[in-house]
Order: sequence, then C-alpha cells, then structure tokens
Amino acid sequence: MKKKLMEYAFKYGSMISALALMIGVSAGGAACWGWQYQPKEPEGMRKFKRNLD
Repeated sequence: MKKKLMEYAFKYGSMISALALMIGVSAGGAACWGWQYQPKEPEGMRKFKRNLD
C-alpha cells in the first residue's frame, strides 16, 4: 500500500502541485461574498499574481 502511494506521488506530484498553484493564483484576486470566510493570502503567493492596478 505504501509503495503504491509513493509511486502515485512521484508520478503525479508535479501535476497536482501545478494545479494547486494555478487554483491558488486564480482565487487570489477573488473576493468572498456574504458569510464566507476568506483567510489571509500567503506572502509567497503575491509574486505569482499580476498587478492590474
């Protein structure tokens, strides 16, 4: 079981991390509506965002 998980992590790890970064950057500029909680943005994420101001 552990061996299969490690094989999966090595095979798809870079794809999953790239997808997570893409989702994080795209969601970084969006604001929450109403009662939803919006945590603070990590400092490291700011370098990936475009400044449209």
